[in-house]
Amino acid sequence: IRVESVSVDAVIDGQRALTTLEIVIFNPNRQQQEAEILIPVPRGSALKSFDLDGVEGKLNGELLPREEARRIYDSIVRRVEDPGLLEFAGDGLLRTSVFPVPANGNATVKMSYEQFLPRDGNRIDFVLPRSEALEYETPWDFSLTWKSEEGLDGVFCPSHQLESQTSADGSVSVQSAGKLQPGAIRISALLKETDAQPLNATIFTYPETRTEDGYFLMVIQAPSALPSDPQPRDITFVFDRSGSMAGEKIEQTREAAMQVLETLNPEDTFNFITYNESVRSLFPASAPATNENLRAARDFVQSTRVSGGTNIHDALLEAMKSKPEPGRFPAILFLTDGIPTIGETGEKAILESLAKSNSAQHRIFAFGVGLDLNAPLLTRLSADHGGRESFVLPGDNVEVPVASLARRLQGVLALNPELTFTTPGLLDDILPRELPDLFAGDQILVLGRYRGQTPISFQFTARQAHGSQEAWTLNARIDQAKADLANAFVPRLWASRKIAVLTSALRDLGAESGDLPSDPRTKELVEEIVRLSLAHGILTEYTAFLAVEGAALSAAAPSNTREASRRLEERAMRSRVGADAVNQELNLTHQLDSAVVMKNNQRLDGDLNMVAETRVQQIADKSFVFRNGTWQDTASTEGDQAQDVVIGTPDFDALVDRLVIANRQSILGLPGEILIEDAGQLYRIRRSL
Repeated sequence: IRVESVSVDAVIDGQRALTTLEIVIFNPNRQQQEAEILIPVPRGSALKSFDLDGVEGKLNGELLPREEARRIYDSIVRRVEDPGLLEFAGDGLLRTSVFPVPANGNATVKMSYEQFLPRDGNRIDFVLPRSEALEYETPWDFSLTWKSEEGLDGVFCPSHQLESQTSADGSVSVQSAGKLQPGAIRISALLKETDAQPLNATIFTYPETRTEDGYFLMVIQAPSALPSDPQPRDITFVFDRSGSMAGEKIEQTREAAMQVLETLNPEDTFNFITYNESVRSLFPASAPATNENLRAARDFVQSTRVSGGTNIHDALLEAMKSKPEPGRFPAILFLTDGIPTIGETGEKAILESLAKSNSAQHRIFAFGVGLDLNAPLLTRLSADHGGRESFVLPGDNVEVPVASLARRLQGVLALNPELTFTTPGLLDDILPRELPDLFAGDQILVLGRYRGQTPISFQFTARQAHGSQEAWTLNARIDQAKADLANAFVPRLWASRKIAVLTSALRDLGAESGDLPSDPRTKELVEEIVRLSLAHGILTEYTAFLAVEGAALSAAAPSNTREASRRLEERAMRSRVGADAVNQELNLTHQLDSAVVMKNNQRLDGDLNMVAETRVQQIADKSFVFRNGTWQDTASTEGDQAQDVVIGTPDFDALVDRLVIANRQSILGLPGEILIEDAGQLYRIRRSL
């Protein structure tokens, strides 16, 4: 008998959650069977309803506390010598018996349980237990509706890619988007604090097990409603009319420009600049978005014809000559499908020249159309000037990301936000180094490391982009006493972004040289990328070789540094144009922006196909690589002597107890032998000696 599918519907009112599971089981045998189902549930849950659909039969069930659940798990593990069930040790247990499950037929079990969710300040956390095993393939469908009398500012989900939507009544709906990756579903809701404070924030902390240090994650939530008095904008459209834009590309660019024009308000100003080897402007300077000027813009766009080369430098230099009135948000929408071929063509020279010329602090939003473009140049242009880059792949529609940005620009809330700390010396490796502008509905994630147990207060300040032009201020504090081992997603998100920052730094060096410089600092960057990749189980296209049989598990191994250096030089530094360059920028952007830990290291390969890594597992605060038929802890070193621990023995039970205390019991869900380091000792978990 097997589980065919699981459907979950959770309804939360404040802190009270009602979770309903619908589990379809299938009996492939020729005789009817009895099924026993074990369902992990959060501790403190209460069974509310229990039903059987599709068949006439007997159904019974009981909700057991975690101590009784552990005894049941232990008894099953001893019989079948498989510790997988123990990944749920520490949870409660819903045990059901279903009879009969018809021959070659289905039965559907429905059950609901209620729980009171924990609250930490203005945050409430919901957790739905699920297996961490990468090979877990049962289809899941998940939906959640959350409301609160206090009001909700938003939700945060670090475990899965979910879609959320706020309704008119203030409730938030969350739904799964496609296949769910393994692991417990974690969702946190941010309660409104006061109507006078439009910004909201919460902090997650994770303690290191052997020191008093740890990691923190601050989630800053902006209000989702558009401002009633939006800031006037100055938008300059800069689009490529070189010969390579002929056909579908120029038509898509025209349609995208038309969509953005429709979002302009009478208070906005704008201009159009087209370029090939020369640069042509619609107006001598930015003009008001009057009906007459908008008609002129439509005619200008429709009359644009393609020919010639690509003078990126002069086109953007012309756009930066615009000097918007104080109080306007200056944005450049830059669309191109090529590489600079006319005028200044040096990547580094273009970046340096534009950095000196952008006195009005224009934000550049670059859109790369197709694959024959300099992807790193567009990324750096956007990053250096406070914007974002987008890449429109063949077959994609450029109108979609451009229109999405246009809608976003209608919700400009705050510019140039800053973080200040009471004791900055107790914090390290804060990411991002510079905070982005704040738009309606944004979530800004700030990650870093803390030292010691002294609480650290800090202040988020941002000048409002509309209305009174006053500053918004948000105060928060890192409280190490609240550090929780269940927040293992915090160091992984930090490490993922840190790896992307280090990789981007090496990639930027390629703008000047195609060779990896023989510089001790560069070698240090490569070694740190390898170390973080192994320690956190985060493999990129440059470090995927670490999962291959025979690769050393030591970050300090010279062979690892050599191979990582070779890949970073050949691809990150030398590959600047084409699909192989675009895929790298897409992967790095996802790493820098994602709020979700990708357990299977999913990424795009050089041919823009999605690939995943199944020989590496991220569980709790540990990482494992599959070597010689064994899941090996990357914290172990070559030559370490392992103590054998046989499933079902007292030594095994004692090890499980320690893993539960450290919130590492999910490690036991790994199939086969497991080599794990615990408190300085290496253990080999096996079925028999």
